[in-house]
Amino acid sequence: MSLLKQSTAREKMVFMTDSSDHVTGKTGLTLTITASKNGAAFASITPTVTERGNGWYSLSLTSSHTDTLGDLALHVTGTAADPSDLVWEVVSLLPGDAVAIQTGTGSGQLNISSGVVESNLKQIDGLATNGNNATLNLKQLNVVNSAGSAVIATSSGGNGHGITATGDGTGHGIKAAGAASGTGDGINAAGGLSGATNGIVAQANSTGSGIIGRGVSTGGAGLLLDGGTGANGMQILGGTFTGTALVVTGRGSFSPTKGAVFTGSSGAAEIDADITGNLIGNVTGSVSEATTIGSGAITSSVLDVTALLAIRNKFLILQDTLNAPTVTSTTVTLSSSLAANDDAYNGMLLANFNASGELKQVRTVTDYDNATATVTVDRPWASNPADTDVIRIYEFGIGLPRINPLKGVALSNFEFTMYDSTNHAPAAGLTVTAQRSIDGGAYAACANAVSEVSDGTYKISLASTDMAGNVIKLKFTATGADQQDITLVTQE
Repeated sequence: MSLLKQSTAREKMVFMTDSSDHVTGKTGLTLTITASKNGAAFASITPTVTERGNGWYSLSLTSSHTDTLGDLALHVTGTAADPSDLVWEVVSLLPGDAVAIQTGTGSGQLNISSGVVESNLKQIDGLATNGNNATLNLKQLNVVNSAGSAVIATSSGGNGHGITATGDGTGHGIKAAGAASGTGDGINAAGGLSGATNGIVAQANSTGSGIIGRGVSTGGAGLLLDGGTGANGMQILGGTFTGTALVVTGRGSFSPTKGAVFTGSSGAAEIDADITGNLIGNVTGSVSEATTIGSGAITSSVLDVTALLAIRNKFLILQDTLNAPTVTSTTVTLSSSLAANDDAYNGMLLANFNASGELKQVRTVTDYDNATATVTVDRPWASNPADTDVIRIYEFGIGLPRINPLKGVALSNFEFTMYDSTNHAPAAGLTVTAQRSIDGGAYAACANAVSEVSDGTYKISLASTDMAGNVIKLKFTATGADQQDITLVTQE
């Protein structure tokens, strides 16, 4: 069996005999050829066929015919000729392809002319060395350069470090020592001799930090400046002409992002100084006097959950644990009340929590009957308040104040939802009638008609005449829908 090199074109000869005597070479044939690669099923191939005479034909096999390692079998047929079967083995290397060890610098050669093997390192662990692809793992690397810098390490992507050095035990990640016989420093960071240069510039990019001094164990200090028996632990001087003695700026997202944290001990003052100017950031503890706190000084990020709950509870009017309450689709009877009069809770928000403290639903109070402690809300319950549920009524919304419309001023595009009287789901396609009662007066038609927005949501533009009172009670009705009552408390 002869050999063919993988993916290499070759000319191969085939002899075809006349089918009448099975001896004489058959000429003038058009050959049909099928091939099987490495034991696969035979499939038609069409190499270039050239008749060479006396029944011999040349087959021009291409790299596509020899692309598969293993046996390559050809079955060749022609009209009035006996079939011919040929088999070769496709291999990756031919015997004559062995690498030659010889003097030279060409491809596939080793240069040993000087008695030293000279070569270019192409791969490490199967990874190409060009393009900075390979990783070299060594036990120790000793680099000595008598002409300049010994090690140059540059990270060009992936937020990598130029050097990452980790010690073990009492060993240091980096130990820098001056020469034993010289006067050099272990680390000498000096700015240039001219211009406003710095000895050390620790600059953080993105969210990193220029310098991080982090104490690991209890009592450890990220940065300890000890004045000894009489010297200052730190002395910071401003410029002799102009300049600030200390500028501390918190930047980025490294938590906590603070310019400075001052903590006293054993009753000592945390900050004992007068601050003139703007105080920007968080103040934890007591402040004896703050003349002005700007509106931009408080942001949502400053107030955590505890603070928000504390603010919310400042507006808590009533908290009641229900005891076998009487409930309809839009009412609930409280077990206790702090109100002195009917309608005391009108316009406030009612929050319904289950016994586990999970919020079930929020509604607006539209009516309160003090004699029966019955609260009426603006729309049907999603699920009826149950025994041991907690009802909280807030003067304002949960964490945020209620915004009241202006008295006697038109209110455009006031939106509300209508609910199906059967399943109490939002109901679309209704013809809604709008009426209003002003300061407890009789109901009268609103000045403008109601139009549908979509999906059970409707809107009405309330005229100034509809808003001419302190308390505006709106009533919306439609065939096949629950009555929707909404109370507006106006402001001057």
